[in-house]
Amino acid sequence: MAKWYESSITSSKIDDGLVQQAIQISRVLRDQLLIDGGKAFKGQFENNPSWQNTVEACGLTAGLVGGIGGEKCRTAAAHAIHNAITQIITPNKFLHGEIVGVGLLLQLRLEEMKNNNKLADQSIKQLFVLMKELNLPTTIGQLGINVFENNNLEKIADFTCRDKSEIHFLPFEINKRDIIEVISNFEQQKIKT
Repeated sequence: MAKWYESSITSSKIDDGLVQQAIQISRVLRDQLLIDGGKAFKGQFENNPSWQNTVEACGLTAGLVGGIGGEKCRTAAAHAIHNAITQIITPNKFLHGEIVGVGLLLQLRLEEMKNNNKLADQSIKQLFVLMKELNLPTTIGQLGINVFENNNLEKIADFTCRDKSEIHFLPFEINKRDIIEVISNFEQQKIKT
């Protein structure tokens, strides 16, 4: 799912035909996961076309996007935030995709805040519905980290904005204050659907 949200913003202005094809394939991948993700999760994997579609989408199509788009179909804020969150020691162990999912919601909020993306809020609501249906975390707090304790918010912001971080692939400037603001607001208000 992150392939679409990250590559569509980092590579949307690249004229390379293969990159544009990779971005469109990542959109189809996102749509497939939105259509089949919940049904795959709830059903048995045997004789379940949604399960097969989801596995193929994650295992094959995601790799295809990277293979066609190469380094130009880059990760962005969702993975930068993931990488920062994983620096904080917590007794809870979450999967890569669960943490990136929270990062996606924060990336979309950044796009809305810093890039005036009018569709970001709709995307957040759409993702939130799927994440709730799959019982996935939607906040850093649900990952077991209180961002308002132990200087965690500053640690996340520092690591997210470090030199050579994926956050700098976004087509707009992001700084530590932006990360602190978006995470603080996000963690306090939750997402309204």
